Amino acid sequence: MHIDAPKAASPQGVREGEGAAPGGQAGAAGISQALSEPIGQGKAVLELRVAGHSGSLPQVCGLLARRAFPVEAMLCLPASGGWQSIWLLVPEDGRLGQLMRQVGKLGDVLGVHRRDGLGPFETLMAP
Repeated sequence: MHIDAPKAASPQGVREGEGAAPGGQAGAAGISQALSEPIGQGKAVLELRVAGHSGSLPQVCGLLARRAFPVEAMLCLPASGGWQSIWLLVPEDGRLGQLMRQVGKLGDVLGVHRRDGLGPFETLMAP
């Protein structure tokens, strides 16, 4: 039996290969790289309206993780009426429709909408 040794921890306590974003990218730099392709080239922007309490985001993220659906960028914004708006930049593939239906069935989700353009991600890209 072969057992792999754990990865060495960096001085900041994060293991090598782990980070806030894929490829070691973080924050606006990671979003810039994700948006470098035109939006019509295999990317979709989804807006989720969710209940405005602390359990909503983990519920959505848990579903995305269980389905192994990659998210290139995520933005959470307050919305009117005590709801929150979660914006996702995701790859457009054959699973997108099914994912939208599954997210819509979560208890804290009021609605799932596909949006044209970049939505609030465009503001983050402004110089």
